[in-house]
Amino acid sequence: SMNLASANIRWLAPAGAKAPPLIDASSGTMIVDAGRARLLDAADGALTDLPGLEPGARVLAFAPAGRIAYAAEPDGGFLAYDVAARRVAQRFDTVRDALATAEGGGALAVLAAGGKRLFIFDAADGRALATHELESAATALAYSAPAAAFLLAGGPSLAIIHADAPAIEQRAALSGHASRLALSADRKAAIAYDPASGLINVVDLVSQRLVQGLQFPEGIAGIATTFDMLAVLQCQRLSPS
Repeated sequence: SMNLASANIRWLAPAGAKAPPLIDASSGTMIVDAGRARLLDAADGALTDLPGLEPGARVLAFAPAGRIAYAAEPDGGFLAYDVAARRVAQRFDTVRDALATAEGGGALAVLAAGGKRLFIFDAADGRALATHELESAATALAYSAPAAAFLLAGGPSLAIIHADAPAIEQRAALSGHASRLALSADRKAAIAYDPASGLINVVDLVSQRLVQGLQFPEGIAGIATTFDMLAVLQCQRLSPS
């Protein structure tokens, strides 16, 4: 951990992790995968076990405020974990092989079954609200509060899904295919992109239309946004030796 004001390293934690920790920015809650999911204390770097999360469980996302973490179990199950109480809060028996999850507007969306099925639940009590069978596999899921909708990417269009809708009726056509999603800082625009081809589609979620298309032939390593700026980290292609 590093104090950004002074740029001084506060602590180093030998976590043994092979990927960056999952962080909830609003609460500072951090979970690191070090063979099994463990809680990382932002104050001193101490690692704490999370009873009930088996080795191999993958924490996919936090609910708002970081109290609940959603995880895919090694046997294919999906659960909500109460980080504060250190216990499993709920298991969702209908969900198998979860890939991604997003929460917003009082609903929880879970992309599963190889990206071919989307489940939507009431976030408070786990009650099933809708299940959508997808024609083509989706690869990215997000929620936009201004649009009051979940977003799905994974092909030539961006699906815009309201929690109480019985079917997916709204789609924004894209230029090319997109496999990843990012949101503008105000959540009013979706950035659907494909790292390999370098294609970027900016979709206005209010009008539900494509407003800008960009391409970075070198490929895209990552995207970050502010309220008025889109930052693109390009890949570096290595020349054959």
